[in-house]
Amino acid sequence: MNVNYLNGFSSYEGFFAVLKDGTRLSISRRKFMDFRSWVKGYSFSLD
Repeated sequence: MNVNYLNGFSSYEGFFAVLKDGTRLSISRRKFMDFRSWVKGYSFSLD
């Protein structure tokens, strides 16, 4: 996933990432913590 297109992510009602174009991508429960750590490694604010 290209982090430049990431608009946000959520663990509420399932684990998913939301892209800037509105696309929702599912993230497995097992990989969600790795994904969250990966995203937090970037120093920018999700708009």
